[in-house]
Amino acid sequence: MKDIPEHLRGSIKRYVFEGLEPGHFLQAVAKNDLFSAVGRADEISLIYLSNIVKLFYNRLPSECWGSKEKVKNWMLMSELERINVTKHFKADLAYL
Repeated sequence: MKDIPEHLRGSIKRYVFEGLEPGHFLQAVAKNDLFSAVGRADEISLIYLSNIVKLFYNRLPSECWGSKEKVKNWMLMSELERINVTKHFKADLAYL
């Protein structure tokens, strides 16, 4: 999905592969809190919100999105655990 705003790509990649906390907008998307995501989105992110949600839903590990608990657990996951989960996603997300 090349229709992800450039200014969000690094944050998404760091969150998925390193467990680093993303900004409030991406946290809201990952937590499946779309009301908050819309409220926190900048103009560009709002335009691309459906693409960002599709990226999470279709291309990211299900362990890293969907609820507050999943997001919290993802960020607390050990590096080794995260590597094991994401090893099949690196090529798919190389454009990020």
